[in-house]
Amino acid sequence: MRSDMTPISKIETLQGLMVEMLNKYIPDAEIWFPNIAIRKNIHILTIALAAKEFLDARGIRSDEYRLLNDKIQFSFYPAASIEDQPDLQRLWSRLLANALDPNFESENVRVCFIGILKELAPLDALILDKINSFFLSSEGEEVTSFSKTEITKESPEIPDNEYWLSMHNLFRLGCIWPSSFEKVIQIGSSPIGKSGSLDPISLTPLGMAFLKACLN
Repeated sequence: MRSDMTPISKIETLQGLMVEMLNKYIPDAEIWFPNIAIRKNIHILTIALAAKEFLDARGIRSDEYRLLNDKIQFSFYPAASIEDQPDLQRLWSRLLANALDPNFESENVRVCFIGILKELAPLDALILDKINSFFLSSEGEEVTSFSKTEITKESPEIPDNEYWLSMHNLFRLGCIWPSSFEKVIQIGSSPIGKSGSLDPISLTPLGMAFLKACLN
């Protein structure tokens, strides 16, 4: 690989070599994974461009961007490049923008947020966005508890089973916990007992930090 190649050129060359090897040793690779390298590049470019728009709106020039540490860079790129859902790409771009923003506290950009984003479904993101909107509209009042009725008020079409799957996933990821612990019987990482164990819910400290880094 030539020393005068740009980082992007090196990445594209390596991706091309990987696809070539797959096609050589696994003839059906292109059938299983059509244009995989191109699609990954499109995803990461979409996220990067959206992050730049956020930073432009804040008046942050590209020469002012904070340098990402290796752990963030090496974790972010492979995870974000496979995200094809627009609602989730928006969260990835917010995280990237805040990581690059010199005015955003660097200790509030944690590698574990990348792991959480990888595990989210679009409905999970919608629920977090609803909760985040409560904070933004609270006008200084401390909001600590959120009910299913409040969260789904503007989205009554969400099926009950899908809603509870999302709530349990957010609980598993450490973003929320039950507002009333006495309602919950804990076995492993899942709450059981009353059907309302996760209604109402509160954000955990991790969940609040995640909202700040990925939705604001």
